[in-house]
Amino acid sequence: MPDMQDLMFQLRFSANQLERLAKRAEKDEKIQKNKIKKK
Repeated sequence: MPDMQDLMFQLRFSANQLERLAKRAEKDEKIQKNKIKKK
């Protein structure tokens, strides 16, 4: 069974990954909206 240290590390790692994905999604959203506006 993983100890608290491992769990904390995994939570932090997952949080960082989610933040990166969220930023990328926001960027993609802006790009898509700009494409729509230009048409």
